[in-house]
Amino acid sequence: GSIVPISPRIYAYDPDLTLHARVTYSFHGPEYLSKADQIDQSHLSAGYKQYLDTASQNNPIFNIDANTAEVKLVLFPTAEEIYILVQASQVDNPSRYGVALLTIRVQGSNINAPVFSRSYYQMVIPEVFPVGHVVTAVFATDKDSGSAITYSLDDPSKTFDIYPDTGDIILIRELSYVLKNSYEITAIASDGTLESRVAVYVQVGAVLNTPPQFLNTSLNVTAERRQGEFIADIDARDSGENTTLVYSLLNYN
Repeated sequence: GSIVPISPRIYAYDPDLTLHARVTYSFHGPEYLSKADQIDQSHLSAGYKQYLDTASQNNPIFNIDANTAEVKLVLFPTAEEIYILVQASQVDNPSRYGVALLTIRVQGSNINAPVFSRSYYQMVIPEVFPVGHVVTAVFATDKDSGSAITYSLDDPSKTFDIYPDTGDIILIRELSYVLKNSYEITAIASDGTLESRVAVYVQVGAVLNTPPQFLNTSLNVTAERRQGEFIADIDARDSGENTTLVYSLLNYN
């Protein structure tokens, strides 16, 4: 018996310039229920579920007022989306009519917000991290069947972005440890009705530009050496992580 909130309201008019005929409204054909998004009816009594099974075969879930086009609920909806063709006919000539598609989404079936896999996300990346690459990924699930989750990002610094379908967070601006060495951004997961948020903390690691340092600055060796024999081992260290050193001789006889 409740009126379905439809915005903008259903309205049709006769475009004839000389005579604007009055218009009446009706449903054009049967309702189509989205079979992929069936609503859980476990909370209903067995008697009412049996009544629904019988009634929905012979009676519509909604009806429409012929004069005001208000749509009212008649039966409990059995799907999350219902498609109805609305017909507006001229009173003086019913063969003249227009048709529009009305999609009704039952939001009451979506009662669970997405849940992220972690309470927060935290990572450390070097300041030379390449622009356009994935920094990390956030992931959320939804208990409501058929819910499609999309991701967005709240980043005041405009340094990061997120792929809405996968939750991959990418770097879109170059980093500088000197200018800013930490970021706190918010990832948002939405199922179209409800949303959840999670904090993402990004630390920027400095890359030191100091050259490698030799561990031994001088060596004393004896002269009795044949060609190709081992003389000494030269060792050096670098302050950067995971670096590979290459050795060469600049001047020699």
